[in-house]
Amino acid sequence: MALLLAASPSGGQAPGQLCGSATVWDEVPDFISITAPADIEVWTLAPGIVNLRSGTLKVDASGPWAATVRDEDPRTSGRLTKYDGGTGTYDIGVKLHSPLVISASSDGGNEVVLSPVGQEIISGVATAEGGRDVRIDFKQPVGWNDLGLENGSSYRLVVTFTGSLIV
Repeated sequence: MALLLAASPSGGQAPGQLCGSATVWDEVPDFISITAPADIEVWTLAPGIVNLRSGTLKVDASGPWAATVRDEDPRTSGRLTKYDGGTGTYDIGVKLHSPLVISASSDGGNEVVLSPVGQEIISGVATAEGGRDVRIDFKQPVGWNDLGLENGSSYRLVVTFTGSLIV
């Protein structure tokens, strides 16, 4: 990013009087904007298979970029955890045995096992105007030994997507 500032000397102008200045950007400032996939609020998980849901990550960037994914909550650590919607609390003793797997199925995408550490799922070059849509797959293996839940409870975790420009 470059800034060009042009100003003329004050000459006979009164103190503090601006006699001429301009700020001109010779290029668009660097930027990145990402929009995470929509929340998955209803997902019926079946045991004995890898359950799959998909969404779209929207990326708009002025230069080379990368998108990472992580589970910020140390109580869940990448695993869907029993959540009581009535009290708004997790029961950290009840989690699915396998962590959530997330992949960017677009060209150059990676598949990662969700954890508290940010992991790159995709990177790219500057996007065209309007950005780029990246298909994101959420894969949740469920075993026969994972616990079913009573009414009012569900499995939950929050997935955080982060976009950054690569310098």
